[in-house]
Amino acid sequence: MALVKIEKQTAETLAADAIREYILSGQIAPGSRLTEAFLAERFGLSRATVRGALQRMSQEGLVRLEPYTGWETISITSHDAWELYTLRASMESLAASLACANLDDAGRRALRTAYEALLDACKAQDNRAVSRADFNLHRTIIELSGHERLAQWYRVVEQQITLYITWSDFIPRNVYETVPKHHGPIVDAILAGDAGTAARLSSEHNVAAGEKLVSHLKRLEASERKPESAPLRTARALGA
Repeated sequence: MALVKIEKQTAETLAADAIREYILSGQIAPGSRLTEAFLAERFGLSRATVRGALQRMSQEGLVRLEPYTGWETISITSHDAWELYTLRASMESLAASLACANLDDAGRRALRTAYEALLDACKAQDNRAVSRADFNLHRTIIELSGHERLAQWYRVVEQQITLYITWSDFIPRNVYETVPKHHGPIVDAILAGDAGTAARLSSEHNVAAGEKLVSHLKRLEASERKPESAPLRTARALGA
């Protein structure tokens, strides 16, 4: 009988997972301070473990350590979103192309399953489920590329994009109709082994979605500069 290797997770890894989910779920606003004491009490951890988790997350670009101030979540700007979507478009275009060359029966099943989950979420008209299924489909394509370094860096980009979408309260119009329409052709091209089409469609999809998010953030930034305007919707994350 073959031995099954069980990968043990360190306390810092588990702590980072918990704090990451706390931030990604939108429970705290951009630029908010994060104290080790608060996080240690909230999650029942030692401050040393929390400190190690925050240092790990700083490498992911989710938090940063400000001199004389302490830890805080990253801020959100339209320029940041532009950098991320252009980078993501390049990474996913490469992944889609490589996935065509590496696809086997197991990969085809994984891709179809991920896409069907997205369709089901759209039919249920569940925004949170659509978001999770959407990112899972893109992540599946990244994994099918067989490019470990690409997958490693993609996780950083993906998490920051999740933050921006959550914090900006950005939900595209007709999402339940447009998501299947945009993703279906990409999936079909990969299943057909058409690397050129898969790469092109993947890039076009990310650019189009990214440009909409950047425009949305620019409108929010412009409204914030007006004294009479309401604050960003991200204040909801603080319970305002």
